[in-house]
Amino acid sequence: MKYLLLLICGLANAFEYQGQIDFEHRQFNSDGDSDSHDSQSAIFLSLVSSKQLTENLNLNFGLKAREAFVDHERDFLNLDDTNISFTKNNWKASVGTHVFNWSVLEFFSAFDPINPLNLSQGQDVERLGLPSLVYTYEFESSFVQFINITRSIPSMYPQGRDRQGLMLDLETPLFVEDENSFSNGDKLFQFILRYKKSFDYYDWDFFIAQKYDTANPLLILEMPGAISPTINDLKLRPYYLQVRQVSTSLQTSYKEWLLKLEASHYDYKNTELRFFIPPMSSGEISQPDHSRVAFGAEKEFFHSNNHSTNFLLEYISILGVSSDEAKTLGPFQRDVLIGARHLLNNFNSHQFSLFITYDAQSFDEFIYTASHEFRISSAWKLEYGLTVFDTPLPDQNNPLDRFYGLKPVRESDNIMVTLSRYF
Repeated sequence: MKYLLLLICGLANAFEYQGQIDFEHRQFNSDGDSDSHDSQSAIFLSLVSSKQLTENLNLNFGLKAREAFVDHERDFLNLDDTNISFTKNNWKASVGTHVFNWSVLEFFSAFDPINPLNLSQGQDVERLGLPSLVYTYEFESSFVQFINITRSIPSMYPQGRDRQGLMLDLETPLFVEDENSFSNGDKLFQFILRYKKSFDYYDWDFFIAQKYDTANPLLILEMPGAISPTINDLKLRPYYLQVRQVSTSLQTSYKEWLLKLEASHYDYKNTELRFFIPPMSSGEISQPDHSRVAFGAEKEFFHSNNHSTNFLLEYISILGVSSDEAKTLGPFQRDVLIGARHLLNNFNSHQFSLFITYDAQSFDEFIYTASHEFRISSAWKLEYGLTVFDTPLPDQNNPLDRFYGLKPVRESDNIMVTLSRYF
């Protein structure tokens, strides 16, 4: 992959481009397991380039890549927002790969991220570019957008030795067409119809989608082929179901507060998949229809010494399902985030951040994060931080409890250092 990156960077010289290279190191507390990695180091490359071909035709190129030093299963190379677009009057058409990020909140979101995710990235989850056709028509502080996703690609998951995930080796994901039919993500006609309008005091966004749900897979223990299976015969595989999604967001200001609201409803086909129950039985499982609501509020305080502090509050809730069903839909079911960033607003752009996330239903799971970042020069930036997870031990009488909430990462406290070079 190193030689491919050098070739791509060389080709980018023919375009106007900008990008950054990051060196990141994470040091975890020891979990006493020789099979897992107590440290992870990697180099990241992010590159954005463009070329105006004609008055109406534009070529865009985006790339993200990682070269891991310890766990090469975390290596990746992906073309994000690499497309060619044609603009005429109020119309724009674009074909290629696209990244869609419509959430108005910073941490939580009621929206399906649309794009598959690089979940092995860690806290700063990346969206992977989707092959798609995008048509946009703009009018009167509004636009209508139709998106045809030509093929879905699977999300990238942390594997068995990665301290930022389930610490299990997962099989290649499959896209579900029905109970007995699977594909590579190219069978379903996937589309998104979106409308967004800016009013005097608020912005409103609304979209409906039919797609594969690559954000909330069913993790299924597959039926083994062996008559008397051992632990080595068991395989855990993500399955992506088809979903119809209706989502909306609203962003407005009230006095000195910036207020944000997101809401989504997810309607799955009643598709039941068979799964293995050791030692020799099986059952059927489906993804429950549900809704998500998220709220955010921000306020910036200015100080006499030219410093400023940005206060942030966010809340998310999963509705329409029981608490046990909500556990299967992600680590955050009814959670609150409170935090602040303090900016010195000087030449080095020093920024101190502190955030606390807690489970508002059980009050027994917390995430504490603290970080400091600053520019060493106009081209270099240094960031370091600490993340601490506080969650109870899994229920010994429930073998699945270790996969719920923050329990998979309860021993993944870590210190992170990132050195970035911009160009």
